[in-house]
Amino acid sequence: MVEKPWVRSIFEIDRLRFLLFIHVFSIAMAYAQVERIEPPNWWVGFEDKNLQILLKGQDLRSYSVTLDHPSVVLKAVHAADSPNYLFLDLFIPENTPPGTLYFELTAKEEATVRLSYELQARSFGQEFYKGFSSEDVIYLITPDRFANGNPDNDVVPDMREKGIDRKDDYARHGGDIRGIINNLDYISKMGFTA
Repeated sequence: MVEKPWVRSIFEIDRLRFLLFIHVFSIAMAYAQVERIEPPNWWVGFEDKNLQILLKGQDLRSYSVTLDHPSVVLKAVHAADSPNYLFLDLFIPENTPPGTLYFELTAKEEATVRLSYELQARSFGQEFYKGFSSEDVIYLITPDRFANGNPDNDVVPDMREKGIDRKDDYARHGGDIRGIINNLDYISKMGFTA
């Protein structure tokens, strides 16, 4: 069989395209990739002006972090025991407007990665928000053991335990969220607030 020169050149072009793709892909993978940010956003106007953000991604410990913002201050960056986590301590002054913060993550010989983080406006009516205090009494409920409000969901086909037996400590008892909702008055009369 006679080899045609144009066939050979097509294979060489495809090979070069493939090598270029691998090269670009490997460079992209070398940059910091933040997989998760906790909390995913925050709000302005809180009484406590400090915020700590957790970044999770491959080898973030090797990156330095900067923030360029007219009012929000990046007070400190802490590396965790794992190289894949960074903690960012921020100070958010009282009159900071809602908007986007831009962090820059830089490591030696790597491109700078820009990461955005939203500071949102708190919704109206915040003066009515009430958290927990020492006046509250918390009632820990295990729904399965509390009350059965919906017998139709007692048997779950995909579960190993097919039925319920309230006399057996190790069996399912059939309680559910509907049972809790149906007994909110009972919980309140006992003095539980949360």
